[in-house]
Parts: sequence; C-alpha cells; structure tokens
Amino acid sequence: MNFSPDKFFIGLMEFFSIILPGALLTYITQDAVINYFLGAVKRSSTEQTVIFLFSSYMAGHFIFLLGSLLDTHLYDVIRRGTLKAQVKKLVREQKLSSPLVRILASWLFKTDVDNAANSAFAIKERVLRPLKASSSINTFQWCKARLTLDKSPAITVVNRFEADSKFFRSFSVVLAMLVIWGLYTFNFTFSLICLGTMLLAFWRYADQRSKAVSQACWYIITLEGNNKTNAVANPAEPATTHAGGVVFRKNGEAVEYLVVESSTGGRWVLPKGHIEEGEREEEAATREVKEETGVWALIKCELGVSMFQYNCQDIKVRFYLMQYFRQGTLIDKTRKRQWLTFDKAMEILTFDENKTMLRKANEMRTAIPQT
Repeated sequence: MNFSPDKFFIGLMEFFSIILPGALLTYITQDAVINYFLGAVKRSSTEQTVIFLFSSYMAGHFIFLLGSLLDTHLYDVIRRGTLKAQVKKLVREQKLSSPLVRILASWLFKTDVDNAANSAFAIKERVLRPLKASSSINTFQWCKARLTLDKSPAITVVNRFEADSKFFRSFSVVLAMLVIWGLYTFNFTFSLICLGTMLLAFWRYADQRSKAVSQACWYIITLEGNNKTNAVANPAEPATTHAGGVVFRKNGEAVEYLVVESSTGGRWVLPKGHIEEGEREEEAATREVKEETGVWALIKCELGVSMFQYNCQDIKVRFYLMQYFRQGTLIDKTRKRQWLTFDKAMEILTFDENKTMLRKANEMRTAIPQT
C-alpha cells in the first residue's frame, strides 16, 4: 500500500480540527450534560464509549463550524489592521480600522506579512484575468489549488501549517465555551485559566494561519520565478523609484506644511521613500508619510515628479498633495518633524527640488475647494 502524504494530512487535519476539540469538550462536560439529557443512570462501558465517540464527533463539527467564523469576523479583521492594509484603505478613502485592531495587528503579524500575498495576488490576477475569473477565488485558495495540481510535496507543507491553525482555531472555541462553563458552575479559577489559554491559542492560530498563507504564496512565487516563459531579459525601468507627499493642515486660519529631518540629519526635506515591490505609487506615498512622521494623510491630487541624483543613482520621486487626516503612532522616532507655514517651510527646506514641489503644492491647494 503506497503512502500518500497529501491524503495523510487531510486525515490529520480532520482529526486535529474536528475530533480532538470535540473529544476535549465532551470529556470535560459529559457527566453533567449526559446526565441532564439521559438521566443519571449507570451505563456499561460500551454505552459510554458509543456516547463519547458520537458526542465528540458531533460536537467537533459544530465547533469547527463556529471556528470558521473566526476567519472572517476576527482573523481577517485583524489582518486588515496592518500598516499596508491601512494605507490601502486610506488611499481608497475608506474608514481606518480601530486603534485596538491596529494594535492587535502589530502584535500578531510582522511588518512584511503582506508582501508575499500581494505578489501572489499579482500572479493570480495575471493568470485568471483573461478568464474573467480572478474574483471567483481568493489568493490563498488559488495557491493551494495550483500546488495540489502541480506539486504534491509543497502542498503537504502548506497543509501541515493549515492543520495546526485549524486545531488552535477550534481549540480557541472550546476554551471560550469552557470559560462560560466555568462561570455557569461557579468555578471562576477554571474560567480564568481557560481565558488565558484561549488567548494563547488564538495567538498560535493566527501565527500558523499566517505562515500557511505565506508558505503557499512563497511556493507560487518560486514556481513562477522558475518558469522560463515568464522571465524578462531586460525589465523596464520603473517610471518612479520613490513616492512622497506634501502634507498640509489647517491650524486656525493658518495653513501649515509638514517637513521632516533627513535620515542623515541636519537637513529638512519633504517626507518620501522607496516604492516597494508590487506597491502602487499612491500607497507608497501614504505609507512613507505615516512611517516618517506618524501622520495619516489623504491624497488630494498628484503634484508631479522630482528628479535628482543620490549616491550616483537617479532618483525619481512622485509627489502628491496630501491633507492631514489624523495623528497615528510614530514609527521612526529618531527624526525630527515640524509643521510650518508656507514661508517658513520654504526657508527651512534644504533642497531646491523640495522647494519647487512645495510651491506647486501651495498653488494647487488654493485651487481645491474647502482646503
């Protein structure tokens, strides 16, 4: 009989995410629940075994069903609280996630957690757009489907991470039920222990699910890179290498502009930074302003491209006129920043190209209603 790793892990996934959590809940609550419904009578070992197995299986499926809600209503909500996800929301003028969600996202996920998924999403769009089917499947499911069809050993690794994540997802649901059970039975110490363990279980669930998604995306990116038909001999130079913003705010009747100290110190510049792979220019500008100044700002219009040389490299920066939205958490605390009127900002800016862009921003701002 041949051993098939993918079939093995499918069985293992069912065991960890359905049978085991159901068995745990049944074991702890069976005496009180079974006696309530079937009466407190002595039963044979066979009857007890049948009741235990049936209850474990049924409870496991209901737990799994409840656990699946965590993906949509908790995990995905927190995942959309990462910095890059917030940047995309702000560019689209959507409401930012709550401060609590953003804090949880910073604790649970690394800063580069979206990079692999964004790259895999671009590959999926290129492959499925001609079929008009890109919206019919999400990036993770598409990656798994492709790995299943093409590379069985690779999908086995992804399934292992997913099996772990689904176990801890179901385990979190079981512990939440046991917290309520402990309160119902006035066992407050038990409830407190279950609550603490539940938080750790959810942390592990989020970590393993994130790793499963990243691992699937890494495999797809690697496969695409090894595909010679997709190789580009001489990739075109990007139109812009950096993006930044001229940010303004109203301070009473005065209008102030945001300037920041350069990374080398001693110079005052407009906030800007490198455009990351797969990142839109508007998103890069919004992200760089947030990282360098802690300010969330809304893009009002495009200002143009500023070009200069730095360390013998040609730098092309696309600037946007941006309006202050709210103050966020400051990421880079080593650099000074200040709000200045137009005249004072023109005096303090070090480089002529920054002054030119500020002058253009001031002219365009007055032409925009209610700014």
